[in-house]
Amino acid sequence: MATEREPGYHPDYPVVEGFFQMNREWHLVLPGKFNQRFEVGKLVFWGPDITIWASLGEDDHREPLGLRLDRFFEQIPLQASEKKIVTNEASLAKYSYQIAEQPELRQLQSELHCYALGKASHIHMNIRYQQPEQLPLAQAICQSLTNSKNP
Repeated sequence: MATEREPGYHPDYPVVEGFFQMNREWHLVLPGKFNQRFEVGKLVFWGPDITIWASLGEDDHREPLGLRLDRFFEQIPLQASEKKIVTNEASLAKYSYQIAEQPELRQLQSELHCYALGKASHIHMNIRYQQPEQLPLAQAICQSLTNSKNP
């Protein structure tokens, strides 16, 4: 739990950093301190000017990874930019896209969405950040997603 020695963190939620095991299969590396909680079936991490929403999905149909990647890639919103496949291997695929700040819609944060697909499950992370210089941090968090069943 956060303590008085950790100002800026919510005292009612744990503070986590570094290696974080999300479930039996997936982990990531947090490059600093974040509060952590579960909300509406999602794992949430938040720190100064950055919030990460992570959700796990299962592949109930046992589709080949390439077909799942294509299906997910087709669902990227039209307003997305910087669409890219980060990793595409036999047992792991990652892709990401950005959605820019949209003041006219009162969306005052930019978002990096990243998906990591393993053989039987996937993780979707929506990383919201307020400053453009935080994009490399968001990308590093996305890149750190690893499936321990498919190292």
